[in-house]
Amino acid sequence: MNSPWVHPTMPALSGWKLLFEAALLEFDPELLPHRLWQAKDAMMDRLEESFDTVSLSERRQLIAAFNTISELEATYPRDTLDSPKFVSRFGAAA
Repeated sequence: MNSPWVHPTMPALSGWKLLFEAALLEFDPELLPHRLWQAKDAMMDRLEESFDTVSLSERRQLIAAFNTISELEATYPRDTLDSPKFVSRFGAAA
């Protein structure tokens, strides 16, 4: 994952947590869907790259964070994430 919010030398663990925190703290309604997507993408990357080695504690953190992101996404109408303005600015939502 190449994100402008995560330094390339930063461990993946810190990356998903930072993106998750950024999503939780985002107050701009136009940026929030993008932050949620970034955090979700980083969490999936972390799970995929460390499926057999991630600790139970981190796995629980990832699941809780993923559930939180899903709840926040549910507050946005789907057409917000698919709108031409959002797609042109951030790309298609997953």
